[in-house]
Amino acid sequence: MSYRIMYSPEDNHKYPPHKQEKKWFLPSLLVIALLVVAARPQVRNAVEEWLIPGDTHVTKAAFAVMLDEIKSGEPVGEAVTTFCNMIIDNGKSEEILDT
Repeated sequence: MSYRIMYSPEDNHKYPPHKQEKKWFLPSLLVIALLVVAARPQVRNAVEEWLIPGDTHVTKAAFAVMLDEIKSGEPVGEAVTTFCNMIIDNGKSEEILDT
């Protein structure tokens, strides 16, 4: 005795359609949880220290100087060089080193 199973497109209407899963629920829940956690000052400071290692005040000041130089029309390369030199000099100097 043998069995033969045949599938055809016409048979698809016999089965109920699958319920649409709510694929948006888990990602939206994670985003809300991250926003709630990120609203805490301790978490923000920890993330800032992780993203900007070293002295964050020096890095923020160097970044502000770099943005001011770019806005004033200096070439981006020179502004980035100034940023790097300020980081290396630990914020003591804003001069571009001549090489």
